[in-house]
Parts: sequence; C-alpha cells; structure tokens
Amino acid sequence: MSLERGKRRKFLLLEECYGKKILDDNRPNPLYNKNTLETEVQLVPGSLLQEIKSDQGSSVCVQSLDHDNVYMLCNNSDVHELTPFEAEVLVPVSPVRDRLHVLSDEQWLKEAAMIVEGSNVNVDLGADLDPVEGIVRYCGIVPELGKGIFYGIELLVMSAA
Repeated sequence: MSLERGKRRKFLLLEECYGKKILDDNRPNPLYNKNTLETEVQLVPGSLLQEIKSDQGSSVCVQSLDHDNVYMLCNNSDVHELTPFEAEVLVPVSPVRDRLHVLSDEQWLKEAAMIVEGSNVNVDLGADLDPVEGIVRYCGIVPELGKGIFYGIELLVMSAA
C-alpha cells in the first residue's frame, strides 16, 4: 500500500546497507542501457530513511533522505523508527554517523524538545574547549540550509583580549 507523503514513517539506519540509486529515465540519455538505470549505493549507520511502502512483514521498503533517488528494502532489525521530532532534529546533524550518538542521548533529546527562543543553553564547542553559555535566538527551519530544525544561538562569552 502506498502512503501519503506526510504520513510516511521515518527511520534511522542502524547497520551498513546497500541501496539502489535509480537514475531519472525521463531525460534523454544517448548512452541508455539497462546498466545505467541502477547503481548500488552504500548507506552508513545514521542515514535517514523514509517509508515508501507499508508492509507488516519483517522488512520495510524505504528511500534515503540523505541521497536522491536511493531506495532499499531493510530488515526491521536494521532500522529504528523515529518520532516526527527525532526525525526533524536529526536531519541537520553531520556527519551522518553522529546521528546515532544524538539518538542514544535521551536527556539531550528531552532538552532539545523543550528549547524555544529565549532559552538558556550550554553549547559544546568541541574537544579541549569548555562549554559556553548561550541564548537561543532562533529555533526552526532555515530553507537555505535544508530540512530539519536549526538553532540560532547567541554565545555569551567575554573576549579574552
């Protein structure tokens, strides 16, 4: 059964899998042959997937949200179904493998769900740097950056001049 676009379940890939990239066969292609229509693509753990066919069996038919025109059949044990919020907050996470770490941090997800403009937050700037305080100035979609929830944060640090 096909699903309406807004009602499709979203998943996070847990295991490395291979999908098929389907080339757009509506464009004229002078080099047309059957081998040019499909290419095998490796998807790494953390890849976002969207259901394209509902099935009650042990597998799910999905398309990649990280790569255009990549489709695959996954075992249910190779994917984790996401809530709509989890899917939106994971889209901008890069590199893709870091999505697994974010998803496993239940406390972070709970806190992220409560963040609104004006919220005070601590920002982790990476290795060997202490977290800094900040205020959320924007929370939402930024079309120029792609899909997903983005946070605009004003850092509250004094310059060490």
